[in-house]
Amino acid sequence: MPFNKAMVDNETPEVAAQIHTKARPRFSKWPPLILLAIFLCVFGWNGLMVRHWDSLPVRAFTAVIPIPAVGVNGDVISYHDVLKRKDILVWLNTDEMKEETLLVAAVDALVNQKVTEQIAKELDVEVTKEDLEKELEVLKAGRSDDDFWKEVKTVLNMREKAFTSTVLEPFALAKKLDGAVVTSAKVQEVPKREIEEIQRQLNEGASFSTLAQQFSDDPSAVDGGDIGYVTAATVPEGWEALLNLPEGGTTSIIETPREFVIARVAWLVGGEDEVQIRTQAIVVKKKTFSELFEETLAKSIINKTIRLSE
Repeated sequence: MPFNKAMVDNETPEVAAQIHTKARPRFSKWPPLILLAIFLCVFGWNGLMVRHWDSLPVRAFTAVIPIPAVGVNGDVISYHDVLKRKDILVWLNTDEMKEETLLVAAVDALVNQKVTEQIAKELDVEVTKEDLEKELEVLKAGRSDDDFWKEVKTVLNMREKAFTSTVLEPFALAKKLDGAVVTSAKVQEVPKREIEEIQRQLNEGASFSTLAQQFSDDPSAVDGGDIGYVTAATVPEGWEALLNLPEGGTTSIIETPREFVIARVAWLVGGEDEVQIRTQAIVVKKKTFSELFEETLAKSIINKTIRLSE
């Protein structure tokens, strides 16, 4: 039956029964939030302590909830990632290292890996499936797939997927970065400017020997860049322009995979059949991946929420 205000004001027992029917109790959001807060407090108090890191509750919780353990330039490494890396170190640990030491090693390894990935992103370097297959063949060293993966399982206690993501991909990425860094104009900007400044001073009449002593990264710098005699058969790869220079001539800037070079013909010895060239060189080494990594790591903003000591 329909209701109206008059019926409410003068309600009969039947009407009252319909109007005042009890509403279904609503589930309160506060009890579960309070329980969650208590759990997080307990986790924060105990879970971050070294002695509780390997507890089952911490492992179970971090496997589901991506709790951050370390921030590296804004990227996050989770507690779960640290525990998985620690498990590998435990398996490989032959010196019975302490829990704290293993955790520090796990965190350091993951931070290094994250910095490497950030460098790769900056240089637009990616590991392809072909790269992984190539490096895997090197690691297999002629062994069959079954024998190799059986050894990985025995030695590292890792399945193929875990080995690929934890070992093979970082290894292939670091190797690919090693080549990408020395060919990056952006990374090699400083050594390139240095060799160009040396060339400018040579063009203005500066002494080759003096500049070699001041700026060359080669051990021959102490001798004014004197590297001895070279011939057509022994000339370093990329230095072939040296063979066409007269006595006293100087090459333009030579770029090799690992360095920038300016070479000079000090004097010539021998006949046309085999000319020996007394050579001086100014060598400016390119920045390597390991150097770039150390620089990037030193400038990185690393925030650790993990507690690694008592």
